[in-house]
Parts: sequence; structure tokens; C-alpha cells
Amino acid sequence: MKKWAVYTKWHHSDGINDHQAMRDHMSTLKGKTAAEEILWWQVDASHHQSVLIYPDEATAKEERAQLEANRKRDVENVKVSMVEEVQGPVISQFSEL
Repeated sequence: MKKWAVYTKWHHSDGINDHQAMRDHMSTLKGKTAAEEILWWQVDASHHQSVLIYPDEATAKEERAQLEANRKRDVENVKVSMVEEVQGPVISQFSEL
């Protein structure tokens, strides 16, 4: 399997109050990312986590500058800060079995 995952955890300084706003924000990425899948989930009142699945590591690296620019805008506009990021190769994916 060649797929590549990027996991992040984010802190929302004003808390997470509006799931629809988050869905609307995600919809702005449609057609603008090479990611095959993006999942966001709420951890608690102030944190969400995400995973992006890319077709391969090279594609993830090619898109890195765009990803960083998007994150910079989010930090400024949405009042979030990244807590952690981890990335690596996907070794198994249930939907691909």
C-alpha cells in the first residue's frame, strides 16, 4: 500500500460550538486538495483531530506548501493552534481489504 496519512490535533481557543461551520469550512477544500479523504472529529469542547489520506507520500509532499498556507489562514481566522502532527505510510485500510 502506498497511501500516506497526515494526522493532526488542534486546539480551538474559543471552543468548538458550530459543527456546521466546520463542515462549511471543509467544503471549501473540495477540488482544491489531492487528499483522497479528510476526516475531522471532535475530542472535547476545545479540541478536534483530523486525518488526511493521500494516494502516496510524493503527493502529500507536493501539496505541503498549500497545506501550510491553509493552516496559517486557519490559525489567524478561526483562532486554532496545532497541538501535534504525525504522518506516515498507511499499512492497512479496512475499505481496501
